[in-house]
Amino acid sequence: TAIIISSFDSWRSGYLLYGIILNILAIVQFSLKSPSTVRRTIAYGREEYGTSFLILLGGMLLIFIWGAGVNSWLPTYIVSTGKASYLEASAILSCFWGAVTVMRGVTGKITEKVDEKRMLIWLTILGFVIGVLSLSVSGFILNATVWSVIGLSFAPVYPLIIAITYNKYRRNPGRVIGRLVAIGNAGALISAPLIGEINSITNPYVATLIIPISSLTIAILFLKLKTD
Repeated sequence: TAIIISSFDSWRSGYLLYGIILNILAIVQFSLKSPSTVRRTIAYGREEYGTSFLILLGGMLLIFIWGAGVNSWLPTYIVSTGKASYLEASAILSCFWGAVTVMRGVTGKITEKVDEKRMLIWLTILGFVIGVLSLSVSGFILNATVWSVIGLSFAPVYPLIIAITYNKYRRNPGRVIGRLVAIGNAGALISAPLIGEINSITNPYVATLIIPISSLTIAILFLKLKTD
């Protein structure tokens, strides 16, 4: 990715080429059919690509926007707003991903005892609230704490979307999940350019709102999801 983007004078051109490559791969993955699942897919094709599939797809797209947005934008945002130094900004990003790592390690145990959809909705609402509050936080300690909490709320969302998808499409989960991830990867592609464009038009604070807004939108979408 870095080689492609750095080969162009404009970061927009680099991301455009990178996006074309990823979208071609996503289309190929989306169109693949394994012989063992063709008949089962035809049998319930309408169910597979109904409203529930679109909600799950939207959630997957947004969780990639959320994660890639933090990864690509957080240090720039923190430094450009004077909240911390470059070194501290890198450490804050590490705190976020450290929290993600720890939380994903225990997510499986937690989901055995709670409703997956309800947990996802509450976590994404938490991510939204803390994400908005993070805009008013200054200093290394407070930012590290806030973004660690955001990491804790972010971590289970992807596994929960996968689990909900598996439970809803038990006859052919691999195919459906594969398509969700293939298209969802586009979220990671558009996240950095989207935030960059918003920042160039407005300011770093408004651009950073893309992260909590993505989280809240996931909650709104899954409120409409019917689970079995």
